[in-house]
Amino acid sequence: MSIKERYLALEDTLLDMIASCVKIDENAQEAEADPEKWKIKKISEAENLKKEARKEIRKQLAAVPEELETEMEAAAERETARTAEQFQQAVKDGMKLPTAAAVTKAFRQTAKMVTGGQVNDDTFKDHPDSDPLKAAMEFFYGQTRDRLNLTAATMLKSVKHEYCNLIYSTAEQLVDGEKTYQEAMRSCITRLANNNLTAFTDKSGREWSPEAYVSMLLKTVNKNVTNLTTFANMDRYGYDLAQVSNHAGARPKCYPYQGKLVSKSGKSGTCEDGNGNRMQYIGLGDTSYGQPDGLLGINCGHYLFPFMPGVSTITSEVQPKGENDLAYKQSQKQRELERAVRKAKREKSMAENANDAEGAKTAAEKVKQGQKKLREFINESGRTRRYDREQVFVNRSNPSGTLGAKSAYYDNIKTSKPVKVGQLTSMEPEIIEKVLKAYENQIADLDYEVGIVVTQSGEVYRVKGENASVNLSQLGDKLFNASVTHNHPVEETRFSFSNFDLSEAIRNRFTIFRGIDAQYEYQLRILENTPVNNGEKIYNEFRGEYFYQALDWARDRGDDYLKEEDEYHWINDAIAREYGYEYWRKSRKK
Repeated sequence: MSIKERYLALEDTLLDMIASCVKIDENAQEAEADPEKWKIKKISEAENLKKEARKEIRKQLAAVPEELETEMEAAAERETARTAEQFQQAVKDGMKLPTAAAVTKAFRQTAKMVTGGQVNDDTFKDHPDSDPLKAAMEFFYGQTRDRLNLTAATMLKSVKHEYCNLIYSTAEQLVDGEKTYQEAMRSCITRLANNNLTAFTDKSGREWSPEAYVSMLLKTVNKNVTNLTTFANMDRYGYDLAQVSNHAGARPKCYPYQGKLVSKSGKSGTCEDGNGNRMQYIGLGDTSYGQPDGLLGINCGHYLFPFMPGVSTITSEVQPKGENDLAYKQSQKQRELERAVRKAKREKSMAENANDAEGAKTAAEKVKQGQKKLREFINESGRTRRYDREQVFVNRSNPSGTLGAKSAYYDNIKTSKPVKVGQLTSMEPEIIEKVLKAYENQIADLDYEVGIVVTQSGEVYRVKGENASVNLSQLGDKLFNASVTHNHPVEETRFSFSNFDLSEAIRNRFTIFRGIDAQYEYQLRILENTPVNNGEKIYNEFRGEYFYQALDWARDRGDDYLKEEDEYHWINDAIAREYGYEYWRKSRKK
């Protein structure tokens, strides 16, 4: 799990903790009877919430210092590896290397340049033999670590502040008689889900969300380390010129310099390339370098290719400005749509934690509409969908797409009463599976969930749910050792079983448990030796430890992110192997 993901998961957790403090079933009657008394009582609980939030912050961020160091080292290694072959070939071709004294002097100049003067000659007065590159790395590490610590402290303050605001605002609406407790609390939760916690307040008074600020910090340190390594490698081999890389969707302050030659030392002039063509170069300081949104700055995707006059050639073609500007505009639009989906998912999670079934249903519809808009945009633009940027990492309540729920939230779901639709005379496994598949043909394309249950005695029940859930608990003991199937609507599916699906299957010892969506069918069989007590453990770890393992699996495979289509399937397969039951998934035959 990356550092950014840890902070995103932490924010999701903290917001869910706030929502859990204002549950409808525990607060509505008291709040509506005497809003002022309720307000005083709930505000007095703010310190307890802050105390629990502090524990959660320490737990979730404990690994960050070590991971930051690892990420910085990895960035340096990646940059060194990127140009290693070119440097090695230059040496083989007889390139004259600079003297050790010249390299040391250049290293000091580089360290001073990339740290904005924080590492300078005074740094080495008492320790003249100190490594300038190490000093610069230590500066970047300390600066970023301190800012991340400040982010955590600011988020902790924000938890108490936002909780108190929620209580005050809800009570005020109740006193004015504008809304019921449920309506008032829901409007406050919606606002908070969309506004985020505060991670940092800048000099202009702008409040940064954890996602925006932590992302900026990490991209900055990554870029700083990359720049340091690039320039140091150029110093080591005596390069002064470099070509700026080129990519689609470059920012306005970067685009003019794509594919251009720049001089690290600040010189300007002309040189010959490997084909004898005269090439013009300018000083790096004459570009937008050094500006936060400039070349090699925050969030910049450019890097430098060391250029050897008389040997290197310019090969990349710069994208026309019109095409570049369109790509940049599309990238910004995609992020806007991704944030809208994520905020809707967060609102749904908070509503679930507040036991607000109606609010969760409304938020689920927002998720559905947001995903539809994003899908349409992806289809029109031809861009790649990034499911990881839509992900809400923590759900402390029951997720969508679940079966047989017992919580107050699911008690409020408008699930129809079970309807008996058949009676089997043969209970052979192949007969049961054939019956389940026949019903799947009827429910596969519905935009709401339906559960089909075959009991031990052969009774066949159909239960209609909502767009993201169906509650089978009304069948009571008839669920034990039953055979079950259900559908996942196209807008809600995660392409396999959810954590509650698994926990209910284990708790009720389902003989056959199936699920289907527009693309896949999946099945598991609980065996005699499958430990029943692990249902709750699996539920809790599904979106925790197993999810993080899935992320690591994706990265080990070389992917930058975990595709939604792979996520639940990988987790289900891992859990099945660990706890000893059968599981498979395959493409549906239509």
